[in-house]
Amino acid sequence: MKSAVVGGLAVAFLLAFGMAAVAWGADAPPAPPKVDKAEKLAAPIKAQMAMAEKLLQQASEEMAKPDGKGDARKAEGLKAKAAATYVAAALAANRAAAALKADEKQTFLDTYDKPNREKAISIYMELGDVAKSARRWQEATNYYKQVLLIDPKNQAAADGIKAVQEGMKTGDKTKDPAKKHY
Repeated sequence: MKSAVVGGLAVAFLLAFGMAAVAWGADAPPAPPKVDKAEKLAAPIKAQMAMAEKLLQQASEEMAKPDGKGDARKAEGLKAKAAATYVAAALAANRAAAALKADEKQTFLDTYDKPNREKAISIYMELGDVAKSARRWQEATNYYKQVLLIDPKNQAAADGIKAVQEGMKTGDKTKDPAKKHY
């Protein structure tokens, strides 16, 4: 008889505790939403993209200074850093995409790799054109080569290099300020 009473008390205790646990669980805050793998992988890439945007903003602010106090070379340097940061983000996206399932991979690349490459190409082409116009031949060539590293089939960059070579050949004897002349 004693064991029946103890057993009954144990069952009653478990039922009461179970009911309290269910009631407590109902009052608990909802679990945080699950972050999928692609979002986790995208976080550092988004940080790089934000840094590139900040650098471009700083370049824009530099050139917007009143009374000609903006430093064009400093702005160009900030833009070059932004382009390199976009390239780094694109490369990180490419590496991260390898960890995703096939159905997620292309969407991830379209979202994070392709746009960052395009932005970097656009900036490097702009910088190459500015350097070419200023007859900074080596600098222009380097920017166009950066484009070709990102996109080996980029005809505008190949044409830019040819134009630089022509500019150097065709009697434009202006010294390239990017090179040291001793």
